[in-house]
Amino acid sequence: MIFGLLDEESLACLAVREVNETIPDFEPIMALILSMIKVDDDEINVDENNKSSRVLAAAIEVFAQNGYNKATMAEVAQKADVAEGTIYEYFKNKQDLLFSIPREQFKTYRLLLEQSINSQTPLSKLRRLIWSYFCIFFSKPDFLLVFLYDIKLNKHFYTSESYLHFFHYIHILYNILDEGKLLGAFRSDINNRIYRNLFLGSFIHLSFRWFLLDHISMLKVMDEFTHVTMLLCRAVATKESFDAEFKLLP
Repeated sequence: MIFGLLDEESLACLAVREVNETIPDFEPIMALILSMIKVDDDEINVDENNKSSRVLAAAIEVFAQNGYNKATMAEVAQKADVAEGTIYEYFKNKQDLLFSIPREQFKTYRLLLEQSINSQTPLSKLRRLIWSYFCIFFSKPDFLLVFLYDIKLNKHFYTSESYLHFFHYIHILYNILDEGKLLGAFRSDINNRIYRNLFLGSFIHLSFRWFLLDHISMLKVMDEFTHVTMLLCRAVATKESFDAEFKLLP
């Protein structure tokens, strides 16, 4: 994501001529990056009441890796960093633990769906934009290859009419950022152009790794993309709006 941001900064300077030099962008670039990766003290301290969630998350990983029949409760306990006996405080047995996984997951997904349908917050709009942009290319792999290889890094693209259409599409991002800053959901010091470069650069670099270099599975792609979306939102959101938007996510 960081390398992608720097690439987009170079294109903005050398191809689009939005800026004459990139050095003045150093401070807003660092503000975005540090906002993405910072960890608050309350995220480090583990709540005792969250042990059941840790056990569920560990069970998913252990069952997926070893298979349900071969996996043991001891392995789940080790992965969750709890005593084996602690598991039985929340789940009757191994089967109860297994069936608790979809119950809790779909409970969360239902709440997220209701939130997505009803919420019109700037952060929700930003999340939808990120998903929409990525899905356009994920659903059309041939278009993705042409865009990555023949269009995005072609200097003539930036002086063509096609670039104007691309710019008008991505300019929706500016409107969302401005709305978020106006409503206090996003930090007021966000530079829209630099955040756009972070967004586009992340997409380019991740797409190359996902589909052209490592050829990882779509399940892994979606898992990483979920984290990328969270980071892109975290880069601009205030702590209050971020916590409200992502508190349902595991």
